Amino acid sequence: MNEDFRSFFAGFERQMPLKKASRLSGSRAIVSAIMSATSGLTGHISDLLSRAGEAAIRTKKECITPELLQSVIGARTAS
Repeated sequence: MNEDFRSFFAGFERQMPLKKASRLSGSRAIVSAIMSATSGLTGHISDLLSRAGEAAIRTKKECITPELLQSVIGARTAS
């Protein structure tokens, strides 16, 4: 994970309307899951994070956790 990806995740998180910080760029578990699920493709990362943000709001967690992200990845894989 280089500085460009950290900046990308931090910028994406700033744009999300979540009430709590997810700290995407600081969580190795989250970054690893995202990279594995998307092969590092920017469009796929954006789509996955958008879905995770929606799930965080829908479930009232108001942040993206590793568990929430895994559930979104699982739902994405199943469809």
